[in-house]
Amino acid sequence: MYKAIQKFKNQQQQQNKKRELKAKRLKIAEYILWGMSVVSLCYAFHKLDDTFVPRWPVVSIWVLSGLVVSAFLIKDMKVFWGGVFFSGAISVAVLLLLNNVFCDKQERVFKVNIRHKYHDGSKRRAHVDVEFGETDRSILAINDDQVDTSSYIILTLNRGYLGYYIIRSAKFVKD
Repeated sequence: MYKAIQKFKNQQQQQNKKRELKAKRLKIAEYILWGMSVVSLCYAFHKLDDTFVPRWPVVSIWVLSGLVVSAFLIKDMKVFWGGVFFSGAISVAVLLLLNNVFCDKQERVFKVNIRHKYHDGSKRRAHVDVEFGETDRSILAINDDQVDTSSYIILTLNRGYLGYYIIRSAKFVKD
């Protein structure tokens, strides 16, 4: 009887060790997922500034993919909406990476008219708004003089894998 009890205790200790090991692995995987999410979020925001893509498809993909992934992976409601935000960032970053990496190598040059001019402020640098392919985008300028003296911009673009143009360079031109 004593041996049976001892055997039972040993089995429970082994099961507890396995559970602890599994919990550690899940915690490590969770930290890796959050780290990838933060990197993806930074990449997505950086590439969205350089890509002529409408905002509504990006936001809808972000929210829908975030909801789907979070519904399956995140069990704690305290972090559910953070999971939606960050896991959606991964999917948007992957799509922007595909668009950027597998783009055409042929550069196209376009003359684009300036729609609005904005000067240096306390929160933003000098920039101009342009419209290209029914998508508005802000192009940063070096200073207010560059904004004031420019009448249009020469954009050098590549067509991305998903069909959205990627800004490679922007040159402010005086008339």
